Amino acid sequence: MPLIAELISVVVFLVIVGVVWGVVALNKGRGAASGGVWQQVAMQLGGTHTPGGGFRGQRIDVQHPFTHLSLEIKLLSAVNVASSPYHQGRPLGGTFTHATATFGVNPGTEYKCSKAQALQHAGFHGLPIASLPNDAEIISFPRDVMIVMNGHVKDANVLHAAAHIVLELARRQAGAPAPQPVQQPVQAPAYGIPPQQ
Repeated sequence: MPLIAELISVVVFLVIVGVVWGVVALNKGRGAASGGVWQQVAMQLGGTHTPGGGFRGQRIDVQHPFTHLSLEIKLLSAVNVASSPYHQGRPLGGTFTHATATFGVNPGTEYKCSKAQALQHAGFHGLPIASLPNDAEIISFPRDVMIVMNGHVKDANVLHAAAHIVLELARRQAGAPAPQPVQQPVQAPAYGIPPQQ
């Protein structure tokens, strides 16, 4: 009887090791495949990129005067998902992509809305909500606002949209001035004629 118990223990151990090895290998493959996209987005946002590997996913961090922005891929267990206020109603366990902006001194309002609800709400007018995946949810708590998306997002347009949305919501909460459009330098026309003002 003790021999059977030991054999069962060894088999269970090997299954667990196989699952862990499979998850690590899968994340390495995903990370390598999307690393270029995430690195490009980090450069365009003026942030730092931390490559993923093992149980750690890609991450981008950008510091602004009124907030800290992070984009990240998280592999969460069923226990993590069940205990997280950001993931209520989500599949138990799996990979998620988060876009998060912190609130400074002004605490945020608590709310949770789906992409479909945000498209209909005046508070999100002018934001690129339509660029988010259909399963995206926007969740705000007093300390931060987060967009949660199922899976590993590899589309630069989706990452930019999510970053823009949480940054704008944090900017509004902070009462910071809206960014001014970048003025293009006036090009002197050919033949050295000065441009008319």
